[in-house]
This record gives sequence, C-alpha cells and structure tokens, in this order.
Amino acid sequence: MLNRRGLIQSTIGIVLLSHNKSFADETHDYKNLMPEFFKVWDKSKSSKNRAKFLKMAFFDKNKTLYDALNIGIKENDIEEWLIKFTPFAEDVRNLSQSFAKIYDAHNTKYKKYFPDFDHSKAKICLMPSMLNFDGRVPGDLKPLTLYFGADGIIVFHGKNANLELLLDHESYHLYQGQVRPKESYKNVAPPIYNAMWMEGTATYVSHALNPSATRLEVLLGDKNLDNIGPEEFRKCAQYALDNIDSNKDEDYARFFQFNWKGEFPSRGGYLLGYLAAKEASKNLSLAQMAKINSKQVREIIKNYLETTLKV
Repeated sequence: MLNRRGLIQSTIGIVLLSHNKSFADETHDYKNLMPEFFKVWDKSKSSKNRAKFLKMAFFDKNKTLYDALNIGIKENDIEEWLIKFTPFAEDVRNLSQSFAKIYDAHNTKYKKYFPDFDHSKAKICLMPSMLNFDGRVPGDLKPLTLYFGADGIIVFHGKNANLELLLDHESYHLYQGQVRPKESYKNVAPPIYNAMWMEGTATYVSHALNPSATRLEVLLGDKNLDNIGPEEFRKCAQYALDNIDSNKDEDYARFFQFNWKGEFPSRGGYLLGYLAAKEASKNLSLAQMAKINSKQVREIIKNYLETTLKV
C-alpha cells in the first residue's frame, strides 16, 4: 500500500523538480509498462514454469526500476505474487488498456484548474508493483515520479477502482510540491494539521474534479470511515484538535494509516481534512488551497475542528 507519510515527506521536501532524460523520448508525460507486461503474460501461459518465464522476459529487463523501488523480483517472489494476481489479471489488463484515455481526461482537467502545474517535472509510471503499492512517490528517486501499481489498484480497491480519482488525488500532491511556500517544508515529519490539510485537500480536489463520484469512492472505498458515527466522529475531531501540532509517528498512524485500531476508524485525517477543505473552498480556489502557508493552514484546520465540535 502507499506509504502516505513517505509521500508527504517527499512532496513537501521537493519544490524544484528535475527533468528525467529517461522520459525525454516519451510522447506523453507518462510511461506505461503494462502493454509490455501483458505481451509477456500471454506468452507465459504455455510455459511450464510461469514465474521463471515472467522473470526472464519482463522483470529482469526492468530490473533497474524494481531495484530502485526495493521490490524483490526473485522467482519465489513472483510465484507468491502470481497466487494473488492471477485471479485479477484480466481486470488489471482492462485498467491498463484504459490508462491513456483516463490520463488525457485527467490532464485536460488539470490544465484548466492548475495551469501552472508542470507535468514535465512530475512524471507518472504505470507498472506491475507486485502488490507493493497502489500508488507511490519515492522521495529518493529523481525526477519526482508518481508510480501506479496497476495490480495494486485492482487488488486493493476492486475491479471498479476509479483510476481517474487516484490520478487527480496523487497529482495534487505533486502540484503541492511545486507551489507550496518553502516555509511549509521545514519539518521532515509534518504536524497533524499540515498532513491533514495535504491529504484532505487532495481528497477534496479528487471529488471536485469528479463530481459524480461518491464520498465513499473518494475515500478509497473505506466504508468504516464513510459510515463513521456521530460519537466516533467527535472523538476523532477532539483528538485532532487536542494534538493539532503533534508530529509523533503514533499520532500520524492514528489519522492516516489503514491498519490503525482504536476508538474511531483509521484514516480519520483524510475525512477531517476533506471536510475542512470543503468548507475552505467557499473562499479559496482549488489552486489557492495548495499555495497557502502553514500558519494559514493551521488556522483553517483549527477553526474547522472547533466549529464542528460545537455542533
């Protein structure tokens, strides 16, 4: 799954993004490895050792990329992956085949709402992630690139996963990395209010650009979060207000990690940030939301939490 804290750290820490020569000959601002993969996948059906065939014909040829992303591609790694991937293979193929059309629609929207977003310095790559992630932005690789695991998207979010929502959400993080004031990048581990704003605005933007989507969809199908009860919501908001300046790992996990267990649903920071951004959108455009400084962000989050707790 996507390491959200790592994503925030990488986008916060990088404002001036470098151009990648490996993309220089690409017609688009993205690279799609899935057509290459499925050519090999189809040929591998007749192989006695499918994992070995895939390793030699595809994964070894892309070894530099997988090594850079710390993804194991030994034969036994591929064998374990195949058990989970094979039942979803055709759904992943369908997603990858629609990628170009989805990306073009995404790009058109972003040019309209964020004309100063430089796609040439924020690359996208669609690939088999061996279920290591659905989306990932490694902060230690240049240029800053948003890697989408086509297999992760389908297996983690279902065959009806909305790639356009994910593109709009994650690209907003890249946009934040380009336009947020430099003073916002002082802390490697952002305080709760800052992380809540970054994730909340990205979630809100994905909804604003896809108005037909449900709140459940923009929350990545998290039914527990979407169906949060009034008492759980108040506990979540109160804890956020009481710990608004915390940058402790345990508090970050409480609000943004999928596997946190406690007195309210995990990933509550997404919902609180989304609702704060929705309220802020009455006075700020989607582009302006990415450009305000940390002091303004803290005030918006604090005011929202205080107001919602009075209701």
